[in-house]
Amino acid sequence: MFKLPKFSKPKKEASFLVLDLGTSAAKAGIFRKQEIGKATTVEEDLETDTKSSSHLEILALSRQPHGQTSFRGHQIYQVDAVLETCSLAIERVTLESGINPTRSILLASAFTRTVSTNVKLRRAEPESEISESELDGILQRIEQQTADHAYQKAARLFTNASGQFSLPEELHRLESKITGFQLDDKKLESPVGFSGNELKVSLNEQFCLKKEHALLTKIIGTLDLEIKKISSAALGPLNFLMPHYPRGILVDIGGRITEVILFNENNIESNAFFNWGGTHLTWNLMRHFDLAYDSAERLKIAISQDNLEIQKQKAAEDLTRAWLEILLVGICESLGTLNITSLPENVFISGGGSRVKHLKSAFIAYPWTKKLPFTAFPKPKLIDITETASLTGKESEARKPEYAGIIGAALS
Repeated sequence: MFKLPKFSKPKKEASFLVLDLGTSAAKAGIFRKQEIGKATTVEEDLETDTKSSSHLEILALSRQPHGQTSFRGHQIYQVDAVLETCSLAIERVTLESGINPTRSILLASAFTRTVSTNVKLRRAEPESEISESELDGILQRIEQQTADHAYQKAARLFTNASGQFSLPEELHRLESKITGFQLDDKKLESPVGFSGNELKVSLNEQFCLKKEHALLTKIIGTLDLEIKKISSAALGPLNFLMPHYPRGILVDIGGRITEVILFNENNIESNAFFNWGGTHLTWNLMRHFDLAYDSAERLKIAISQDNLEIQKQKAAEDLTRAWLEILLVGICESLGTLNITSLPENVFISGGGSRVKHLKSAFIAYPWTKKLPFTAFPKPKLIDITETASLTGKESEARKPEYAGIIGAALS
Protein backbone atom coordinates (compact mmCIF):
# COMPACT_ATOMS: atom_id res chain seq x y z
CA MET A 1 0.00 0.00 0.00
CA PHE A 2 1.13 3.55 -0.69
CA LYS A 3 2.84 5.52 2.06
CA LEU A 4 0.87 8.68 2.82
CA PRO A 5 2.43 12.05 3.70
CA LYS A 6 2.91 12.64 7.40
CA PHE A 7 0.48 14.96 9.18
CA SER A 8 2.79 16.41 11.79
CA LYS A 9 2.21 17.31 15.41
CA PRO A 10 5.02 18.65 17.59
CA LYS A 11 6.77 15.67 19.12
CA LYS A 12 10.23 14.60 20.16
CA GLU A 13 11.35 11.50 18.31
CA ALA A 14 13.80 8.86 19.47
CA SER A 15 17.30 8.95 18.06
CA PHE A 16 17.93 7.18 14.74
CA LEU A 17 20.83 6.26 12.47
CA VAL A 18 21.33 7.17 8.82
CA LEU A 19 23.91 5.07 6.95
CA ASP A 20 24.96 6.04 3.44
CA LEU A 21 26.55 3.01 1.83
CA GLY A 22 28.29 5.24 -0.73
CA THR A 23 30.68 4.08 -3.43
CA SER A 24 33.78 5.95 -2.25
CA ALA A 25 33.02 6.18 1.48
CA ALA A 26 30.47 5.04 4.03
CA LYS A 27 28.86 7.92 5.93
CA ALA A 28 26.94 7.52 9.17
CA GLY A 29 25.09 9.93 11.43
CA ILE A 30 22.97 9.71 14.55
CA PHE A 31 20.15 12.24 14.88
CA ARG A 32 17.12 13.34 16.85
CA LYS A 33 14.32 15.14 15.06
CA GLN A 34 11.39 17.19 16.30
CA GLU A 35 8.52 17.92 13.92
CA ILE A 36 7.23 21.48 14.28
CA GLY A 37 4.25 21.24 11.92
CA LYS A 38 3.67 21.50 8.20
CA ALA A 39 1.62 23.86 6.06
CA THR A 40 -1.55 22.51 4.47
CA THR A 41 -0.62 23.60 0.92
CA VAL A 42 2.54 24.38 -1.00
CA GLU A 43 1.49 28.04 -1.17
CA GLU A 44 1.22 28.23 2.62
CA ASP A 45 4.59 26.53 2.97
CA LEU A 46 6.26 29.15 0.79
CA GLU A 47 4.61 31.95 2.77
CA THR A 48 5.66 30.51 6.14
CA ASP A 49 8.49 32.41 7.79
CA THR A 50 10.01 29.34 9.45
CA LYS A 51 13.18 27.83 8.01
CA SER A 52 12.07 24.21 8.12
CA SER A 53 9.29 21.91 9.25
CA SER A 54 11.78 19.92 11.34
CA HIS A 55 14.39 20.66 13.95
CA LEU A 56 17.33 18.26 13.68
CA GLU A 57 19.82 17.58 16.45
CA ILE A 58 23.05 16.12 15.06
CA LEU A 59 24.59 13.85 17.68
CA ALA A 60 27.47 12.33 15.69
CA LEU A 61 28.83 12.06 12.13
CA SER A 62 31.46 9.80 10.59
CA ARG A 63 32.96 9.21 7.15
CA GLN A 64 35.03 6.10 6.43
CA PRO A 65 36.57 5.66 2.94
CA HIS A 66 36.03 2.35 1.16
CA GLY A 67 39.04 0.48 -0.15
CA GLN A 68 39.93 1.21 -3.77
CA THR A 69 38.92 -2.32 -4.83
CA SER A 70 35.70 -2.52 -2.74
CA PHE A 71 33.61 -1.38 -5.71
CA ARG A 72 33.78 -1.80 -9.48
CA GLY A 73 31.96 1.23 -10.82
CA HIS A 74 28.82 1.28 -8.70
CA GLN A 75 28.79 -2.48 -8.07
CA ILE A 76 30.03 -3.95 -4.79
CA TYR A 77 33.03 -6.16 -5.56
CA GLN A 78 34.28 -7.02 -2.05
CA VAL A 79 31.31 -7.42 0.27
CA ASP A 80 33.38 -8.14 3.41
CA ALA A 81 35.45 -4.99 2.90
CA VAL A 82 32.30 -2.86 2.46
CA LEU A 83 30.79 -4.41 5.60
CA GLU A 84 33.94 -3.60 7.57
CA THR A 85 33.90 0.03 6.44
CA CYS A 86 30.19 0.45 7.25
CA SER A 87 30.67 -1.24 10.62
CA LEU A 88 33.51 1.14 11.48
CA ALA A 89 31.43 4.19 10.50
CA ILE A 90 28.54 3.00 12.69
CA GLU A 91 30.87 2.13 15.58
CA ARG A 92 32.39 5.60 15.59
CA VAL A 93 29.07 7.45 15.72
CA THR A 94 27.66 5.16 18.40
CA LEU A 95 30.77 5.62 20.56
CA GLU A 96 30.80 9.38 20.03
CA SER A 97 27.10 9.83 20.81
CA GLY A 98 26.85 7.13 23.47
CA ILE A 99 23.66 5.96 21.73
CA ASN A 100 22.88 2.76 19.83
CA PRO A 101 19.69 3.58 17.86
CA THR A 102 17.23 0.84 16.99
CA ARG A 103 15.80 2.55 13.86
CA SER A 104 17.89 3.20 10.76
CA ILE A 105 17.68 4.63 7.25
CA LEU A 106 19.94 3.11 4.60
CA LEU A 107 21.00 5.22 1.62
CA ALA A 108 22.07 3.17 -1.40
CA SER A 109 21.97 5.55 -4.37
CA ALA A 110 23.94 3.23 -6.63
CA PHE A 111 21.28 0.54 -6.35
CA THR A 112 17.96 2.41 -6.32
CA ARG A 113 15.94 4.08 -9.07
CA THR A 114 12.83 6.22 -8.67
CA VAL A 115 9.86 6.54 -11.02
CA SER A 116 6.99 9.00 -10.72
CA THR A 117 3.35 8.64 -11.69
CA ASN A 118 0.49 11.13 -11.84
CA VAL A 119 -3.05 9.78 -11.83
CA LYS A 120 -6.22 11.84 -12.40
CA LEU A 121 -9.72 10.61 -11.63
CA ARG A 122 -13.21 12.11 -11.50
CA ARG A 123 -15.31 11.57 -8.41
CA ALA A 124 -18.86 10.24 -8.73
CA GLU A 125 -20.13 12.67 -6.07
CA PRO A 126 -18.08 15.87 -6.33
CA GLU A 127 -20.28 17.79 -3.88
CA SER A 128 -19.49 15.43 -0.99
CA GLU A 129 -16.37 15.72 1.15
CA ILE A 130 -13.71 13.05 0.68
CA SER A 131 -13.61 10.63 3.61
CA GLU A 132 -10.65 8.56 4.76
CA SER A 133 -12.39 5.37 3.58
CA GLU A 134 -12.98 6.89 0.12
CA LEU A 135 -9.32 7.95 -0.10
CA ASP A 136 -8.17 4.45 0.92
CA GLY A 137 -10.32 2.95 -1.85
CA ILE A 138 -8.93 5.44 -4.40
CA LEU A 139 -5.33 4.60 -3.45
CA GLN A 140 -5.97 0.86 -3.66
CA ARG A 141 -7.37 1.25 -7.18
CA ILE A 142 -4.43 3.43 -8.22
CA GLU A 143 -1.94 0.88 -6.91
CA GLN A 144 -3.62 -1.92 -8.86
CA GLN A 145 -3.88 0.12 -12.06
CA THR A 146 -0.35 1.57 -12.08
CA ALA A 147 1.77 -1.33 -10.79
CA ASP A 148 2.59 -2.87 -14.20
CA HIS A 149 3.38 0.51 -15.74
CA ALA A 150 5.66 1.46 -12.83
CA TYR A 151 7.64 -1.79 -13.06
CA GLN A 152 8.04 -1.42 -16.84
CA LYS A 153 9.14 2.19 -16.50
CA ALA A 154 11.64 1.33 -13.73
CA ALA A 155 13.07 -1.59 -15.73
CA ARG A 156 14.30 0.88 -18.37
CA LEU A 157 16.39 2.64 -15.71
CA PHE A 158 18.48 -0.48 -15.06
CA THR A 159 20.92 -1.86 -17.60
CA ASN A 160 23.24 -4.86 -17.47
CA ALA A 161 26.89 -5.07 -18.52
CA SER A 162 25.80 -5.47 -22.15
CA GLY A 163 23.72 -2.30 -22.04
CA GLN A 164 20.41 -4.18 -22.19
CA PHE A 165 17.42 -3.07 -20.12
CA SER A 166 16.34 -5.19 -17.17
CA LEU A 167 13.03 -7.05 -17.12
CA PRO A 168 10.21 -5.98 -14.79
CA GLU A 169 10.29 -9.38 -13.05
CA GLU A 170 13.94 -8.74 -12.09
CA LEU A 171 12.96 -5.77 -9.92
CA HIS A 172 12.02 -5.36 -6.27
CA ARG A 173 9.84 -2.42 -5.22
CA LEU A 174 11.26 -0.75 -2.13
CA GLU A 175 8.66 1.93 -1.44
CA SER A 176 5.62 3.67 -2.87
CA LYS A 177 5.05 7.13 -1.48
CA ILE A 178 2.38 9.72 -2.17
CA THR A 179 4.08 13.04 -2.90
CA GLY A 180 1.04 15.26 -3.38
CA PHE A 181 -2.66 15.72 -4.04
CA GLN A 182 -4.52 18.23 -6.19
CA LEU A 183 -8.26 18.62 -5.98
CA ASP A 184 -9.61 20.70 -8.89
CA ASP A 185 -6.04 22.06 -9.34
CA LYS A 186 -5.75 23.11 -5.67
CA LYS A 187 -2.66 21.59 -4.00
CA LEU A 188 -3.36 19.84 -0.70
CA GLU A 189 -1.36 17.76 1.74
CA SER A 190 -4.50 15.61 2.16
CA PRO A 191 -7.83 15.81 0.30
CA VAL A 192 -9.76 14.36 3.28
CA GLY A 193 -12.53 16.77 4.32
CA PHE A 194 -12.55 18.62 0.98
CA SER A 195 -15.06 18.36 -1.86
CA GLY A 196 -14.32 18.58 -5.55
CA ASN A 197 -14.61 16.95 -8.95
CA GLU A 198 -11.15 15.93 -10.21
CA LEU A 199 -8.53 14.45 -7.88
CA LYS A 200 -4.89 14.21 -8.99
CA VAL A 201 -2.55 11.93 -7.05
CA SER A 202 1.25 12.11 -7.49
CA LEU A 203 3.50 9.34 -6.27
CA ASN A 204 7.12 8.23 -6.31
CA GLU A 205 8.11 4.57 -6.30
CA GLN A 206 11.60 3.27 -5.60
CA PHE A 207 12.98 0.07 -7.11
CA CYS A 208 16.15 -1.95 -7.07
CA LEU A 209 17.19 -5.20 -8.73
CA LYS A 210 16.19 -8.32 -6.80
CA LYS A 211 19.78 -9.58 -6.76
CA GLU A 212 21.00 -6.25 -5.33
CA HIS A 213 18.15 -6.22 -2.81
CA ALA A 214 19.38 -9.62 -1.61
CA LEU A 215 22.87 -8.13 -1.19
CA LEU A 216 21.51 -5.11 0.70
CA THR A 217 19.48 -7.44 2.90
CA LYS A 218 22.67 -9.36 3.73
CA ILE A 219 24.46 -6.12 4.64
CA ILE A 220 21.54 -5.00 6.81
CA GLY A 221 21.42 -8.37 8.59
CA THR A 222 25.17 -8.54 9.18
CA LEU A 223 25.22 -5.01 10.60
CA ASP A 224 22.15 -5.87 12.73
CA LEU A 225 20.18 -2.82 11.59
CA GLU A 226 16.45 -2.27 11.89
CA ILE A 227 15.84 -0.47 8.63
CA LYS A 228 12.98 2.01 8.39
CA LYS A 229 13.55 2.54 4.68
CA ILE A 230 16.10 2.20 1.87
CA SER A 231 16.49 5.33 -0.22
CA SER A 232 18.77 7.43 -2.43
CA ALA A 233 21.08 10.13 -1.07
CA ALA A 234 19.82 12.52 -3.78
CA LEU A 235 16.24 12.43 -2.49
CA GLY A 236 17.12 14.49 0.59
CA PRO A 237 18.24 17.60 -1.35
CA LEU A 238 15.46 16.96 -3.87
CA ASN A 239 12.74 17.01 -1.19
CA PHE A 240 13.90 20.47 -0.14
CA LEU A 241 13.95 21.84 -3.69
CA MET A 242 10.64 20.61 -5.06
CA PRO A 243 8.28 22.65 -2.83
CA HIS A 244 9.98 25.87 -3.93
CA TYR A 245 10.73 25.25 -7.62
CA PRO A 246 7.99 23.91 -9.90
CA ARG A 247 10.53 22.42 -12.32
CA GLY A 248 14.29 21.96 -12.28
CA ILE A 249 17.29 19.66 -12.60
CA LEU A 250 19.30 18.22 -9.72
CA VAL A 251 22.83 16.97 -10.39
CA ASP A 252 24.10 14.95 -7.42
CA ILE A 253 27.86 14.32 -7.73
CA GLY A 254 28.83 11.35 -5.60
CA GLY A 255 32.08 9.47 -5.18
CA ARG A 256 31.89 7.20 -8.21
CA ILE A 257 28.49 7.96 -9.71
CA THR A 258 26.60 11.11 -10.63
CA GLU A 259 22.81 11.16 -10.68
CA VAL A 260 20.86 13.56 -12.90
CA ILE A 261 17.22 14.13 -11.91
CA LEU A 262 14.60 16.16 -13.76
CA PHE A 263 11.78 17.11 -11.39
CA ASN A 264 8.43 18.68 -12.13
CA GLU A 265 5.53 19.62 -9.82
CA ASN A 266 6.78 17.66 -6.80
CA ASN A 267 7.59 14.60 -8.89
CA ILE A 268 10.65 13.03 -10.49
CA GLU A 269 9.95 13.37 -14.20
CA SER A 270 12.99 11.35 -15.24
CA ASN A 271 16.47 10.45 -14.02
CA ALA A 272 19.75 8.93 -15.18
CA PHE A 273 23.12 7.84 -13.77
CA PHE A 274 26.66 7.69 -15.08
CA ASN A 275 29.90 6.35 -13.60
CA TRP A 276 31.91 9.47 -12.81
CA GLY A 277 32.36 11.33 -9.54
CA GLY A 278 34.71 13.01 -7.09
CA THR A 279 36.73 9.87 -6.43
CA HIS A 280 37.90 9.83 -10.06
CA LEU A 281 39.53 13.22 -9.52
CA THR A 282 41.16 11.90 -6.35
CA TRP A 283 42.61 8.96 -8.29
CA ASN A 284 43.97 11.30 -10.98
CA LEU A 285 45.69 13.39 -8.32
CA MET A 286 47.11 10.23 -6.72
CA ARG A 287 48.64 9.06 -9.99
CA HIS A 288 50.02 12.43 -11.05
CA PHE A 289 51.54 13.43 -7.72
CA ASP A 290 52.29 9.89 -6.42
CA LEU A 291 50.12 10.37 -3.34
CA ALA A 292 48.22 8.12 -0.98
CA TYR A 293 44.42 8.38 -1.10
CA ASP A 294 44.04 10.53 2.02
CA SER A 295 46.77 12.93 0.83
CA ALA A 296 45.08 13.27 -2.56
CA GLU A 297 41.76 14.04 -0.83
CA ARG A 298 43.45 16.82 1.17
CA LEU A 299 45.05 18.13 -2.03
CA LYS A 300 41.62 18.25 -3.70
CA ILE A 301 40.45 20.57 -0.93
CA ALA A 302 43.65 22.63 -1.05
CA ILE A 303 43.15 23.32 -4.78
CA SER A 304 40.07 25.40 -3.98
CA GLN A 305 41.94 27.35 -1.33
CA ASP A 306 44.75 28.47 -3.70
CA ASN A 307 47.44 27.79 -1.10
CA LEU A 308 49.72 25.51 -3.17
CA GLU A 309 52.99 26.49 -4.76
CA ILE A 310 52.47 27.85 -8.28
CA GLN A 311 53.51 24.88 -10.43
CA LYS A 312 51.65 22.37 -8.24
CA GLN A 313 48.54 24.56 -8.23
CA LYS A 314 48.62 24.80 -12.04
CA ALA A 315 49.08 21.03 -12.51
CA ALA A 316 46.29 20.27 -10.03
CA GLU A 317 43.92 22.74 -11.70
CA ASP A 318 44.67 21.24 -15.13
CA LEU A 319 43.69 17.81 -13.78
CA THR A 320 40.54 19.34 -12.27
CA ARG A 321 39.53 20.93 -15.58
CA ALA A 322 40.05 17.61 -17.40
CA TRP A 323 37.86 15.90 -14.78
CA LEU A 324 35.22 18.63 -15.17
CA GLU A 325 35.14 18.18 -18.94
CA ILE A 326 34.25 14.50 -18.57
CA LEU A 327 31.70 15.34 -15.86
CA LEU A 328 29.92 17.93 -18.04
CA VAL A 329 29.85 15.59 -21.04
CA GLY A 330 28.33 12.93 -18.79
CA ILE A 331 25.66 15.34 -17.54
CA CYS A 332 24.89 16.43 -21.11
CA GLU A 333 24.60 12.84 -22.38
CA SER A 334 22.45 11.85 -19.41
CA LEU A 335 20.05 14.72 -20.05
CA GLY A 336 19.97 13.72 -23.72
CA THR A 337 18.83 10.19 -22.82
CA LEU A 338 15.78 11.54 -20.97
CA ASN A 339 14.02 12.33 -24.29
CA ILE A 340 12.50 15.56 -22.96
CA THR A 341 11.28 18.24 -25.40
CA SER A 342 12.22 21.14 -23.09
CA LEU A 343 14.56 21.44 -20.11
CA PRO A 344 14.28 24.02 -17.29
CA GLU A 345 16.96 26.61 -16.67
CA ASN A 346 17.19 25.95 -12.92
CA VAL A 347 20.03 23.46 -12.32
CA PHE A 348 21.01 22.55 -8.77
CA ILE A 349 24.29 20.84 -7.92
CA SER A 350 24.79 18.81 -4.74
CA GLY A 351 26.88 15.98 -3.37
CA GLY A 352 30.45 15.52 -2.18
CA GLY A 353 31.89 16.48 -5.58
CA SER A 354 29.95 19.74 -5.84
CA ARG A 355 32.64 21.95 -4.27
CA VAL A 356 35.39 21.21 -6.80
CA LYS A 357 37.11 24.37 -8.00
CA HIS A 358 35.91 25.86 -11.32
CA LEU A 359 32.77 23.68 -11.35
CA LYS A 360 30.34 26.58 -11.59
CA SER A 361 32.39 28.54 -14.15
CA ALA A 362 32.93 25.42 -16.28
CA PHE A 363 29.20 24.74 -16.17
CA ILE A 364 28.38 28.27 -17.32
CA ALA A 365 30.90 28.05 -20.17
CA TYR A 366 29.57 24.74 -21.50
CA PRO A 367 27.48 25.02 -24.73
CA TRP A 368 24.30 23.53 -23.24
CA THR A 369 21.77 25.28 -25.50
CA LYS A 370 23.56 24.06 -28.66
CA LYS A 371 23.15 20.44 -27.61
CA LEU A 372 19.99 20.28 -25.49
CA PRO A 373 16.48 21.83 -25.56
CA PHE A 374 16.86 24.24 -22.63
CA THR A 375 14.16 26.92 -22.42
CA ALA A 376 16.90 29.40 -21.42
CA PHE A 377 20.61 29.09 -20.71
CA PRO A 378 20.90 26.98 -17.55
CA LYS A 379 21.69 28.72 -14.26
CA PRO A 380 23.73 26.46 -11.96
CA LYS A 381 23.24 26.81 -8.21
CA LEU A 382 25.27 25.00 -5.58
CA ILE A 383 22.80 23.95 -2.91
CA ASP A 384 23.38 23.52 0.80
CA ILE A 385 20.29 22.14 2.53
CA THR A 386 21.79 22.99 5.93
CA GLU A 387 21.18 26.67 5.14
CA THR A 388 17.40 26.11 5.06
CA ALA A 389 17.20 23.65 7.96
CA SER A 390 17.05 24.14 11.71
CA LEU A 391 20.14 22.29 13.00
CA THR A 392 21.88 21.97 16.34
CA GLY A 393 24.76 19.87 17.59
CA LYS A 394 27.55 19.22 15.10
CA GLU A 395 26.25 21.85 12.69
CA SER A 396 29.65 22.94 11.31
CA GLU A 397 30.58 19.33 10.48
CA ALA A 398 27.18 18.79 8.87
CA ARG A 399 27.83 21.64 6.41
CA LYS A 400 30.44 19.59 4.58
CA PRO A 401 28.96 18.65 1.17
CA GLU A 402 29.68 14.93 1.61
CA TYR A 403 27.10 14.82 4.42
CA ALA A 404 24.30 16.44 2.38
CA GLY A 405 22.72 13.06 1.62
CA ILE A 406 22.43 11.83 5.19
CA ILE A 407 21.34 15.25 6.52
CA GLY A 408 18.64 15.40 3.85
CA ALA A 409 17.50 11.86 4.64
CA ALA A 410 17.37 12.66 8.36
CA LEU A 411 15.21 15.72 7.70
CA SER A 412 12.87 14.02 5.20
